[in-house]
Amino acid sequence: MAANDMLTFKCSCQVGFEGDHCEKETDHCLGANCTNGEVCTNHRTGFTCACPLGYQGANCSERIDFCRNASCEHGGSCQSGLTNYTCACAAGWKGPLCEADIDECQEEKAICNSGICVNQEGSFECYCRPGFTGIRCQQDIDECLSSPCKNNATCSNQIGTYKCNCPRGWTGKDCEARIDICKSNPCANGGTCKDLLGEFECECRVGWTGRQCETAVDWCKSNPCQNNANCRNVVANSTYECECLKGWSGLNCDTDINECAVGPCDNGGTCWDKVGEYFCSCMAGYTGTNCEVDIDECASSPCEQGGTCVDEVNTFKCVCPPGYRGTCVCLLLVHYISVLPLHNQSI
Repeated sequence: MAANDMLTFKCSCQVGFEGDHCEKETDHCLGANCTNGEVCTNHRTGFTCACPLGYQGANCSERIDFCRNASCEHGGSCQSGLTNYTCACAAGWKGPLCEADIDECQEEKAICNSGICVNQEGSFECYCRPGFTGIRCQQDIDECLSSPCKNNATCSNQIGTYKCNCPRGWTGKDCEARIDICKSNPCANGGTCKDLLGEFECECRVGWTGRQCETAVDWCKSNPCQNNANCRNVVANSTYECECLKGWSGLNCDTDINECAVGPCDNGGTCWDKVGEYFCSCMAGYTGTNCEVDIDECASSPCEQGGTCVDEVNTFKCVCPPGYRGTCVCLLLVHYISVLPLHNQSI
């Protein structure tokens, strides 16, 4: 054998393969003449002409209906494919033949939102918590739609409930109750409470003032007492009293007392009125505050020679002892005798 023959080789391929190393699958469909829409299918030993998948008939124009003997359950619809059929299941079912119930409550934990999920055959049902509605409890119920709040209160919707924001003077869940603001008796000293819806007003008795009638009226504030009189509030009688200085009278000490009105001056004295007092101008012979004292003209012992003085109004009289005479003084009688004529000596 020659050396060149030892460096060459040739592969003898099995049926269906070709190439220097038998690395290629023989394509028997090359040059094949399939008619009527048939498709050539290559095999190891040759080829066959057949209709494409899903078709049959002389001209391969008839679609194979795999759903003819299908058995999709629970309302599933059959869909024919090229080699078989599939079941399109209705909502709530799964499986090749739609034979298995889908547990929606497990597959989607929050399917009921604000509710409780209960699985049923082919479906589920949501039991909503208070305040929610809808198939999946996805809708918050607006409890304010029914206008539960009264007396012009504003309603605030909340989860499962509502809240009424009451105007002043009202209370209760629906603002239906009027607040009795006078119940606590805020008005003092006998004042009458008037309810003003959230506020109160006190109608005070005479003599009291202030928002709650807590302050006694200062009747003396206007200085009603005149002529330096002292003013004193009399709370019990809701008035004032003036303590007048001497010589004044009247409610406000504005009247000068006429001390002469009672005729204090005796013995014909003339009364002169003054503030808080009077003055008596006495007749001659009298003295004293009220001219009640008769001036004793005998006090100076005007009668001489042992004569007795007799006091009279604004004068006096002397009663002379024997041998004397005279009204104001007692003169010796001898003096008068000495000057008389002798023939007229007896008196």
